[in-house]
Amino acid sequence: FRRVLFRSPDEVIAINHITNEMVEHAPYIEKVLPDFLNFIGKNTLVGHNVQFDISFIEKDAKKLNYEFNNDSIDTLLLARETFPDFKSYKLTDLSNKFSISHMDAHRALSDVLATAELFRIILREQDK
Repeated sequence: FRRVLFRSPDEVIAINHITNEMVEHAPYIEKVLPDFLNFIGKNTLVGHNVQFDISFIEKDAKKLNYEFNNDSIDTLLLARETFPDFKSYKLTDLSNKFSISHMDAHRALSDVLATAELFRIILREQDK
C-alpha cells in the first residue's frame, strides 16, 4: 500500500509545494483511514473540489474493505453556480477576492478554514 501522500511528480510539487521529503515519514493509509472514517462518521463532507479527495478515499476504503459513502458538498461547484462571472475558482483566488485568510494554501488547516469561510459566504449569497 502507499503512504497517505505518495511520490509526487515535479508539476504536482509546483502546485502544492509539498515535497517528497515532507511526506517520507507519513503514516500508511491502513493506519490513518480507520481513524479518519471514525472521525467523519456519516457526516456530509464539505470541500473545495472535494470529489478529487473523495476519489482517493473511496479507492482506499474499498481496497481496505471499509464502507465510505458520505454525502458531499463541493464549494468549487457552488462558487461557479453562485458567482458565474468570476474568472477563476481556485480556492486561493476566491480567498483573495473575499478577503479570506489563507496564508498556507495546500495545507490542511488553512484550506479547511478558507473553505469553511467560503462556504458561509456562498450560503449568505444564495440566501439573498
